[in-house]
Amino acid sequence: MGFGHMTQGSTRQTLRFGHFELDVSSYDLRRHGRRVRLERQPMDLLLLLVARRGELVSRTEIVERLWSRGVFIDVETGVNTAIRKIRRALNDSPGEPSFIETVTGRGYRFIADVDVVHPTDADTSIVRLAVLPFANLSGDPQLEHVADGLTDDTIAALSPLDPERLRVIGRTSAMAYKGTRKSLAAIGSELNVQFVIEGSVRSEGRLLRTRSGATVVAVV
Repeated sequence: MGFGHMTQGSTRQTLRFGHFELDVSSYDLRRHGRRVRLERQPMDLLLLLVARRGELVSRTEIVERLWSRGVFIDVETGVNTAIRKIRRALNDSPGEPSFIETVTGRGYRFIADVDVVHPTDADTSIVRLAVLPFANLSGDPQLEHVADGLTDDTIAALSPLDPERLRVIGRTSAMAYKGTRKSLAAIGSELNVQFVIEGSVRSEGRLLRTRSGATVVAVV
């Protein structure tokens, strides 16, 4: 059972998450432009999870979508196998997922931010940018919420500036790098962005000082 109904009204639409692109109309998954092989049922399941991103998709729903009624197979094993193949294709970890979260005993949830890319979005002038979590350099754990709030405010301020030419990575993906020791180049590659904004908060007596700056992590 396929997902032809999902492509209606979505002709040539591409869904981008991390450094992957899922071309709905051509039924194709790519990583950095290279095709990632995925069998029919895992691909159907990936399309379902991405279409319902952020929502819990129950195992019952998955079985009903992927298998016709009256099919005499071990569908529970079939679901587990399909999920395992998707995770392998996405290089995703069930213990520390970046894309597919397991809700024990209930189902699965696609947790990554997804950009919907239309044909006009293919313009090379489009800039992708990530705002990393502001670092709390004050030594005061009570100021963590201030640093997080500044991160959220910066994302919110940048996102609507020029939606046709600027793509700002969402908060969920950005906050995954809070306290990370990864290099900016590695983060830029994982998020598929050209620019990364860093910021910090420090206290000086009763004063709070903030600092931020942008770094080029890829040549456009």
